Amino acid sequence: MNLLYISGSRIPSEKADVINQIKMCNSFVKHGLRVKLLYPFRIQTPKMKGVKDIWSFYGVEKNFEIIKLPSLDLVFLDRIFPKLGWLFSSIQNFSYAICAFFFVFFQRLSADTILYSSDIFTTFLLLLFKGFVKHRMIYEAHRPARIFPIYLMRRLDVLVVLNQGLKEWYIRKGMPSEKVLVAQNGVDLEKFDIGVDKQEARKSLNILTDKKIIGYVGRLQGFGADKGITELIEAVGMIRQGGKDVLMYFVGSTRETAQKYINNAIGLNGEEDCLVFVGFIPHKDVPIYLKSFDVVVAPFSRTEYYSCYASAHKIFEYMSSKRPIVATDLPATREILGENGENAIFVEPGNPRALAEGIGRVLEDEELARRISTQAFEDIKNFTWDKRAVRVLEYINSGKDKMMTKTTV
Repeated sequence: MNLLYISGSRIPSEKADVINQIKMCNSFVKHGLRVKLLYPFRIQTPKMKGVKDIWSFYGVEKNFEIIKLPSLDLVFLDRIFPKLGWLFSSIQNFSYAICAFFFVFFQRLSADTILYSSDIFTTFLLLLFKGFVKHRMIYEAHRPARIFPIYLMRRLDVLVVLNQGLKEWYIRKGMPSEKVLVAQNGVDLEKFDIGVDKQEARKSLNILTDKKIIGYVGRLQGFGADKGITELIEAVGMIRQGGKDVLMYFVGSTRETAQKYINNAIGLNGEEDCLVFVGFIPHKDVPIYLKSFDVVVAPFSRTEYYSCYASAHKIFEYMSSKRPIVATDLPATREILGENGENAIFVEPGNPRALAEGIGRVLEDEELARRISTQAFEDIKNFTWDKRAVRVLEYINSGKDKMMTKTTV
C-alpha cells in the first residue's frame, strides 16, 4: 500500500507541526506503507539554512521519499509591506496547492494510494474535484478550518483531529461523527527515555551549577496566542523572592524574542540573569536538556486555542523525560495528562502566584516529584508515534471495509 503525504509546511522548520509530519511518515513506513512526502519550496530562515540532513535533524530513518514542489514564496515582502502579508501568504499557499494538485493527477499513482494531507489549500482543490480523484482522501486538522466549506469537508474519507475539542467543533459544523478520528500527538519514547541522570546531563551540556533549574521547551508564542510566558517569568521572580535561588531555562528561544515578556513581567527586581535562553536546537537534542531540569512547565494561557484545540508536543516530551510537570489547568491539557491529577501539578491559568506555588511544591517535595513523573511516564506509553500510526491506519481501513460492504449490498 502507498501513502502520499501532502504537507504545506516549510521543511525543515522550527515549528512543531513538522515534527508530527516527519514522525508519522516514518511510522507509516514501519507499518508496511511506501511513503512519499510532498512539501513546498520556501525561503528558509537563518536558523534552518544550516540543516543539510533532514533525517538526522528529526532523528528518523531515511525510509521514505521527500519531494519538494515549486511555490511562489513572497512572504518575505511582508517586512516591506506589512499590510499585504495576507496576500503574500495566500499566493504562496495557493501556488503550492496547484502544483501539488497536478502532481496527484499526473503521477499515475497506484489505485491503493492513500492521499494524506495536512495542507488545507491542497485538500480544498482535491475535494473540489473529488469525482476525478479515485484515491481515499484523509485530512489531518490541527485547528478549526473556519474558511473551509463544510460541504467539501464531508467528501473526506477520514478527518484526523488532535483532540476531542476539535472533533466537537467539526461535528457542530456538520461533519459526520463517524468520519472523525481523534488522534493526539505522539512521542518517540526511546529517544526521550535516555539512560542519563540530571548530573550527567548537566555535565554533558556544560551546565556547571547545582541550583534548581526550571525548564521550558518551545517557542514563546503560537498561532497568535500567548503561551503564558509573562506569568512564568513573574512566577520565577516570586520563587526567588521567597529565598530559592533558581534558574529558569528557555530552550528554543532567545533573549531578544523574550524581551517583551521580560519587560511586561513584574517582580524580577533586576535579576534577569536567572533567565537563561538556550536558543534554537535540533529536536534530537531536546531529551538531554529535559534530563538536566528539576521541573518542567507548560504555562499556557486561557485562550480558545490552548483551552480547546491544542495537543502540545512539549507535554508529551515532558512526560517521556520523567521530569515532574507543572501545567495550567485547561481542558486540552487535561485531555493529555488526564483528569485525576496523578501525573502533574495543575495550576490556575494566568495566575503567576499559583504557578510559583505549584513549581515550589515540586522543588520542595522530592517524593511528590518522583511520584508524578513516574506516573506520567507510565501514561505516555500509550502515545507513541508508532501507536498513533497504527490507530490511524486501522480507522482508515475500517472505513474502506464499510464502503466495500455498502457496495456489495
